Amino acid sequence: MQILLGILVVIILITLFAAQFEKISHQKKMHILKLAAFIFAIAWLYQSMTTSQAQNKRAKVNAFEQGKTLLCQNDPINQAFFYYEGGTESFVTNDKNSSLNGIIYPITDCEIKK
Repeated sequence: MQILLGILVVIILITLFAAQFEKISHQKKMHILKLAAFIFAIAWLYQSMTTSQAQNKRAKVNAFEQGKTLLCQNDPINQAFFYYEGGTESFVTNDKNSSLNGIIYPITDCEIKK
């Protein structure tokens, strides 16, 4: 997000600098500013979506680490039989129950059990 904001500031500064010397027309300046505003709006929407998704995932992980049960594809997930793998953002079976070997649930498929 900081990179996009930096690019936006540079575009605006270049436009303002060129405007002082009348090197670009008023119409082109307006197009550049509209484009910069559009890019900023898209970047802001993307950032807000990813922040929301990250908070949702963090809430699920916190609930799991506090001993609460999650429901993943209608199956109960708890610390007794699963552990959280941060690299893949998934719940993987541990060795305590051989009938669940090899089962992996992505965190996006899980909800906190109420």
